[in-house]
Amino acid sequence: MNTPRILAAGCLTLAAAALSGCGGQTVNALPTYPLAPLSAGQAEGMKLYAAPDGTIEKFSMYVTADAIPQWAVELADKEIGAGEVESFEIEQYADGRQTFEITRKIDGAKVEISISTDKKVNYIERGMTLEQLPAPVQAAVKGIEGLTVEEIESRKGEGMETYEVEGKIGSMTHGFLYSADGKPLERTRQIPGKLKVRY
Repeated sequence: MNTPRILAAGCLTLAAAALSGCGGQTVNALPTYPLAPLSAGQAEGMKLYAAPDGTIEKFSMYVTADAIPQWAVELADKEIGAGEVESFEIEQYADGRQTFEITRKIDGAKVEISISTDKKVNYIERGMTLEQLPAPVQAAVKGIEGLTVEEIESRKGEGMETYEVEGKIGSMTHGFLYSADGKPLERTRQIPGKLKVRY
């Protein structure tokens, strides 16, 4: 399996658009795209996705409904249907891609749609049970020692079909991403924290 990535939900201080790590080392500034909701008071939470070498691969900002354009909401209505709103996110990747994510509970299951700023659907994620996973993925998950499964999602888009399993090993949350044939694609550790914003 590949070297694990780190998903960090904080331990950062934002000051004048400069992002500084816990050790005081300055890294790349937060992009304007996720920074805007902070300035507008629309931000509710944040996640950073880091590679093993510390490179920030993606910024994800949880936001209020008014930070999402109406056309994105209407596209979600069309593609996944109506349901109880769970969250809204805006994301920016290291390569410059920008997306909106809308998560709803539909017929008792979590459904999330990722939409690019050019109004294209990137993928749709759906909550599922261990028993609903393809047999090779089930076998891989059951082979993870000490894992208590908490959440499972399928992710499907054009030329894409993956399965993500999240759960606890000891006190730490881990994520495991698989292809449909059970091949491990990625693993992550999730580190809780706080984001402090000077204003």
